[in-house]
Amino acid sequence: MNSFLTIGGGWFAGIATLVTAFAAYWIYKKQKIDKKISLARLILNEVRAAEESVERLAKFGVGENPEYFGPNFPTNTWMKGGHFFADDFSQDETRQIFDFYGQCILVKDALDKIQVLKDIAYQGKAEAFQRKLVDLAESKDVDTEYVKSRDKVYKRINDENHWFMASWATNQLQNELKAFHKISITPCGSKLLEMSSGEYWILRRRIWRRLKLS
Repeated sequence: MNSFLTIGGGWFAGIATLVTAFAAYWIYKKQKIDKKISLARLILNEVRAAEESVERLAKFGVGENPEYFGPNFPTNTWMKGGHFFADDFSQDETRQIFDFYGQCILVKDALDKIQVLKDIAYQGKAEAFQRKLVDLAESKDVDTEYVKSRDKVYKRINDENHWFMASWATNQLQNELKAFHKISITPCGSKLLEMSSGEYWILRRRIWRRLKLS
């Protein structure tokens, strides 16, 4: 009797160990898939935002708000999480995504340089206005004349939206925009869209099981 209990207890412990191991493996695989889905959605959103920004920049130019476009160009999400998809993308597809993010970095760099030039221009504008106020204060003896001239100058300077931007900065941006290639419309982009859905991984698991059994 004791022997039977000992054997039964050992059998039960073995089954419990297998169940625990299987549960741990299943949780690990599920967490890995959930991580891939989350990353795929984030990367896909970044790709779409960057492509839309390029379209607006190409159509309307940078205008007065180069800082508006900067956040729409990702620089490191794929670099940080791309290794999770090492077995999912081909070598060419992986290179295509790396190239896309590299293009985003170049466009953002061009936008950052334009923003620096804009900040310098507006700083110069403020300094010029201060010098003009000093000149007015020295040339106007009557306070009412000074106030009237000051308000006129202020309105003219404040309403002026144009600012000097070196041609090399705009040329750099235009060159990067011309070299920019979308990936959302490519097979690689389509696969990324599929990966952002849980159904993709369920179907892939089923196909893998059938191939394993065949």
